[in-house]
Amino acid sequence: NYERTGSIEWYPPESSREMDRLYPSAIDQPELELPASAVQDVEGKARIWVIDTQQQSVQPRDVTLVSRDASRVVLNGGVQPGERVVSAGVNSLKPGQKVKTDEDSPR
Repeated sequence: NYERTGSIEWYPPESSREMDRLYPSAIDQPELELPASAVQDVEGKARIWVIDTQQQSVQPRDVTLVSRDASRVVLNGGVQPGERVVSAGVNSLKPGQKVKTDEDSPR
């Protein structure tokens, strides 16, 4: 059985390359904005679910939030360029669970 999820694929903005030369710490901890629905609160920690596109499964990852409001969160790193993050349905996921993304579904 598959859990249907939404996901976001993240790449750093082009302008960050100039910032990386000026501020090397930007390479290590770029900030990333996600929908609030992508973050799960587990035992006082913020958690996202990252999709392994080859295995079509998910794994949890604890992250640090910079800010949060009702509709969005800003993370301090924790997601690498090109990784896909589940953006909906995170409360029903289990580690290693098989998922299908919106892109996998016929339109």
